[in-house]
Amino acid sequence: MTYLWQQAGLVLDSRAHSVFRKADEILEVTWGNDGYVLNKEKFCSLSEYTSLLENRQYSVLLSDGAILQFSFSLKRNRIIKHRLCWYPSPIDLESTDLEVESITDKILEHMGNGDLEKFIPKSPIRFDYCEADATDEHPEVHMHMSVESCRIPVRTPLCLQKFLKFIVENFYPELHSNSPLITKIKSFPGKDTLTEHQKRKMHINIISGI
Repeated sequence: MTYLWQQAGLVLDSRAHSVFRKADEILEVTWGNDGYVLNKEKFCSLSEYTSLLENRQYSVLLSDGAILQFSFSLKRNRIIKHRLCWYPSPIDLESTDLEVESITDKILEHMGNGDLEKFIPKSPIRFDYCEADATDEHPEVHMHMSVESCRIPVRTPLCLQKFLKFIVENFYPELHSNSPLITKIKSFPGKDTLTEHQKRKMHINIISGI
């Protein structure tokens, strides 16, 4: 995926992914494990975005300043957990901004100059999946937006292809969801994880690939 998007000129930076052994025979596939702890209390904040950026806590940094995070956990070759996140840049960036200064420096510059029109608040979109934490009020698969406590039930775990298709369709329509940037990425079928309680609530329904 990273190579395809790099070739299209959409990637500013990327991290190599590795497999890390966890307790109970769990394997985690994620970006470099360098001791950084994700702070759930700061979700959707300017401080979280800049901290993620400065510590390179991402799979891919897109050329518009948006962060993409991909992480999957497996047990005996079965996916039991994932984190798939799109974290947009909080400021309007020009291509020249990225060539001369870091994004964090540009944010501080605009704050110091009072350039409020440059700040465009956008919510991150994060899809979490975890079998072990599932309850009626904490769906096995859910989408976070705006605040950490927001958990919109999602019918099935997402493969990377479905996640990127959702992001492209809603935030980068100029790329087109039937582009090779999406269709060449491997996919896997999902499963229906919704409880009867969750099906009676507003939820995200994904039918294809079930």
